[in-house]
Parts: sequence; structure tokens; C-alpha cells
Amino acid sequence: MRMGVPIGLALRLTYEFYLPVNGVITFSNSLLPGAMQHAVVAVGLGHDAQGETWFLTRNSWGEAWGQNGHAWIPVAYIAAHATCAFGVEHGSPDSA
Repeated sequence: MRMGVPIGLALRLTYEFYLPVNGVITFSNSLLPGAMQHAVVAVGLGHDAQGETWFLTRNSWGEAWGQNGHAWIPVAYIAAHATCAFGVEHGSPDSA
């Protein structure tokens, strides 16, 4: 993200993920039954007054989720519940 490249994240889901309060997903260990996962894209990075790192994420569920389709997720949530992370390199598509 420091190079301006969004990061894709696959996350195990908690109840708090479904209904972010004021665009914020709080850390929780209450995983949903069935090991449900979902992918989001981290598009920003910030810190709160206590110095905790947060990722601004974009979800594919539409603008009704979070704040216009975005929510802040603490790094503790990412560390505990991310199962995959990937960046996309800038470049041109291959011509086939």
C-alpha cells in the first residue's frame, strides 16, 4: 500500500464484520459458524489516537455496507483473521 497498490485480503468473518458501526469493524474472536470467509480490498492505512493501525477497506457488498461500501478494520483483526493477502503489480495485460 505504501506504493499505492491496493491489497486484497481474504478474511474469516465475525458478526461485527456484517454490521460496521459508523464505518468501523471492531476486533472480535466470535467467528461465524462454518468458517465463512470473504475478500475485501485494503485501500488506505491510518492510525487512531492510541497509535493503533487501521486499514480502510472496500467491500463488494455495495454502498449500504459500512460507509459507502468502506470500513476501517484494525490490524489486530487482520492479524487474527486474514487467511490470504495479495497485491496487484502495475503493468499491462498480456496479449494472447
